[in-house]
Amino acid sequence: MLQRLFQGKKGLLILMAVTLLLTPLHGWALEIGAPPPDFELPGIKGDTVRLSAFRGRPIVLKIATTWCPSCKVQVKELALAQDVLKAYNAAVIEVYIDEPLQDVVNDVQTRPTALASVVAVDDGQVARKYNLLGIPRVLVIDRDFLVQRDRGLLTADDLAAKLKSLDR
Repeated sequence: MLQRLFQGKKGLLILMAVTLLLTPLHGWALEIGAPPPDFELPGIKGDTVRLSAFRGRPIVLKIATTWCPSCKVQVKELALAQDVLKAYNAAVIEVYIDEPLQDVVNDVQTRPTALASVVAVDDGQVARKYNLLGIPRVLVIDRDFLVQRDRGLLTADDLAAKLKSLDR
């Protein structure tokens, strides 16, 4: 039965899809303790956003889209953590992939929650450099510009704990 399911081109595509779904995403995560790939992207305010410009501060890097329901949940979690982010002088960088600039601007302007963040639109380099396979992807980068977390959703409480652990 399974042999028949995986025959031919269609079967190969099904097998590849099943393999991707069953493969843990952490296999494509950046190594903890390694520097993240730097990028320079257009910001939604007409500025240029460069990740390394935030070196010396904790950085929360969220890679997302405007249409992803989990990405919207992540925005709410980051908004809930505003006081903690402020206390640690952490920068929140949001990078939107495969999105027209105006869609990102509209999405940020119509959010029900306030989130102090720097927002940029990916031109393809972040998706490529970070081997992006799933969204949202949330990285925590320490003051020394080293990755300390690279996974999916991050709750406000878990973010607070992670930021506290960076100060040890």
